[in-house]
Amino acid sequence: SLAFSPDGKRLVTGGLDHTVRRWDLQSGRSQRQDASGGGVLQVLYSPNGALVASRSLLDGRVRLWDGRTGQDRGAFMGHPGNVMDMAFSPDGTRLATTGFDKIVRLWDLATPENRVLRGHDGPVETVVFLPDGRGLLTASQDGSIREWRDELPWEPEALRTWMKGITGDVPPSGHPEP
Repeated sequence: SLAFSPDGKRLVTGGLDHTVRRWDLQSGRSQRQDASGGGVLQVLYSPNGALVASRSLLDGRVRLWDGRTGQDRGAFMGHPGNVMDMAFSPDGTRLATTGFDKIVRLWDLATPENRVLRGHDGPVETVVFLPDGRGLLTASQDGSIREWRDELPWEPEALRTWMKGITGDVPPSGHPEP
């Protein structure tokens, strides 16, 4: 697998030799990193180039790397078998993964938290974020395509109002009631 950085200055490759390699396209130099856990089937850059994600063969692991330095940022283990596909959100704050386990996981990259999305009857092969980042489309071996919408408000005032409705809390001082 291979992917260009958003600025076109770097290339990242992954292979069945269990490595991820970052290439500086101006100097021609590369940096090799051990991705252990199986051959690397997919690599991709986040939209801002800050992160690289790689998925390995058979172990359900998605590893994150610093997109500029190559430093290992840790792994997500959420699928018990193959991770079939992955995609960064347009703003680079979330990563969606799909699996042979028939589920989709939506990871918050600032925390280890993830949300499980269930509904397919077969392995989920493909995931893509909607262009506005407010949802996902997934396709499964069961022949279905599903849309998963994120219904949380984006505007701070609307989010506070939504939270108040869920928790019954009073908004922080300095913020007017809706």
